[in-house]
Amino acid sequence: MPFTMDEHAPPLDDGQKALIMGAEGTLWAEMVSEPMLDARLWPRMAALAERFWSAQDVRDVSDLERRLPGVMTELEATGLQASQHQEAMREAMAPGHSGPLKVLTEAVVPVRNYALNRLAAPTGDAMLSAPVAVSNPDAFAATRFNAMAARYVQGEAGLAGPLREMLQRWTDNDPAFVASAKGVPALEAVVPVSHAIGLLSRAGLNVLNGREGSAWRMDADRLLQEQEQAFEGSASMLASAHSPQPPGGLLIAILPGIRALLGAHTP
Repeated sequence: MPFTMDEHAPPLDDGQKALIMGAEGTLWAEMVSEPMLDARLWPRMAALAERFWSAQDVRDVSDLERRLPGVMTELEATGLQASQHQEAMREAMAPGHSGPLKVLTEAVVPVRNYALNRLAAPTGDAMLSAPVAVSNPDAFAATRFNAMAARYVQGEAGLAGPLREMLQRWTDNDPAFVASAKGVPALEAVVPVSHAIGLLSRAGLNVLNGREGSAWRMDADRLLQEQEQAFEGSASMLASAHSPQPPGGLLIAILPGIRALLGAHTP
């Protein structure tokens, strides 16, 4: 059965391994338009190829995530047009003021496991010209932020500056996004996501700036729990079919980093 995974299944024996002819990498998309193809196919195909061609003990996910943006840059240098297509799609959604949408989508990923199909059912192809269409399933900036936050709480104090810059960027983007969204239904639908990113980013800044207090920490923790629950809502096909989904099908991808920062500093 498709997507069935048995964590307790025994490993393949040598006879079974000899029958394997190859591997398949499928397109990461439930709904996709032609301008979305490059971003949905790559660099994931490169990651899958490395996994298929490598020894079984090559499993350094963090190192792979670190290298993926470079792989994407190399692919675009050879003709891949993911960035150009995404920029054109953003500009079509917010003509003349697409910058805040770009910043917003740095911090989010799309819902998973057919949740997008469910969200798109009432409007059909409209979802292909909504913010979720230009949200990157790999979220390079969010992945980098999460990795840096983890290293910061482990003692790399020099990362406070870069982390502060990223958090300030997302904090400042909320009012800019709200302004750009006025009168644009597809953008107005995800204003709650923008607010949540802004609030969580501000909490991260509070930690880095040494701000005392418990009220804002409790608010941030409550928001983190809500957003982490949103991830659970599309963690499986069953969950996707029955759970509430976040506005516009956008999941906030910087939660691990914010959680790490808040957990490292207690009032």
